[in-house]
Amino acid sequence: MKKGEKMSDEQKKKSSDTMKRMCNEKGYVNPFKGKHHTEKTKKKLSKIGKKKTVSEETKQKIRENSKTNPNYGMKGRKHTEETKLKMAKVKKGKKLSEEHKRKISENSKTNPNFGMKGKKLTEEQRKKVSEAKKGKRQTEESNRKRSETLKRKYKDGVFIAVMKGKKHTEESKLKMSEIRRGRKFTSEHKRKLSDSNKQAYLEGTRKVCGNKDKFHKRGFQEDLGHYARSSWETNICRYLKFMNVDYEYEFKSFKVIKENNNWTTYTPDIYIKDYNLFIEIKGWEGKNNERLEKYNLFTEQYPEYNTILIDEKKYKEIIKSEIYYTCFMSFLQKYFYKSLQKIKIK
Repeated sequence: MKKGEKMSDEQKKKSSDTMKRMCNEKGYVNPFKGKHHTEKTKKKLSKIGKKKTVSEETKQKIRENSKTNPNYGMKGRKHTEETKLKMAKVKKGKKLSEEHKRKISENSKTNPNFGMKGKKLTEEQRKKVSEAKKGKRQTEESNRKRSETLKRKYKDGVFIAVMKGKKHTEESKLKMSEIRRGRKFTSEHKRKLSDSNKQAYLEGTRKVCGNKDKFHKRGFQEDLGHYARSSWETNICRYLKFMNVDYEYEFKSFKVIKENNNWTTYTPDIYIKDYNLFIEIKGWEGKNNERLEKYNLFTEQYPEYNTILIDEKKYKEIIKSEIYYTCFMSFLQKYFYKSLQKIKIK
């Protein structure tokens, strides 16, 4: 055949039949059996193959053959461990082009047979997967990349939280409870959770939240417009508000170093920007020793800030003062006006 000419279907059939007959009847052996192409030849073949394009008709024939031919590809066979290692070595470091990624993405959306769509693993398969993954841990780099990818996809609307707007049934809750019962976190897991929470507070991605209980000792205070952890903190904030002092509640978290290079976070109660001042309101004597320790570490490690500690003695002095009485009466008149109609206040 001349260069560029193509074999007709009849010629292809004849050639195929001849090769099959030679193999079956005359014991024909492929002359290249047991040999390997040189690296130079492989590159040449690769270069020629890249230029060729497979027609849609040929692709369709390949697809049909893969479904009907029991000997097609690796059907019913498994790669040896040695082959798997070789394939892994060849693929290591290779990156898919953006075009390739786009095609895979489109196929996953439109192809009903893509991956495990609509399928479920058998119990035996689940056990195998579980056993294979046991003891394996992702690297910090892999975790970071996965986290960034998920955040981007949630932001772009590609992923939507599965339980968004939904609630677990009582049956589901019981099942989850049974599965988790008796499980204990390892010390390493606890440490990682602790470090993660501390970092989140430092970055401001996790904040204190509370129930919107009207005028409760601990909760969201409607007259202040923010959450407060105790009645003492609430009262001091009301005092500052009445005095027209611009303040911020739990403005920022700081990293403080403890003994043996361990660290924790400390969040002062109140910040007054005009004076670069942090106010810490300490509870009853003998309690909250850990918080007092954090306060002392903060004053030592962050001398650029002014600090005031309001303990029980100072708190009582403020509460007993005449100006606080005026402040508190103003609060009562605003939020309990109807009740005060029946009560005569001296």
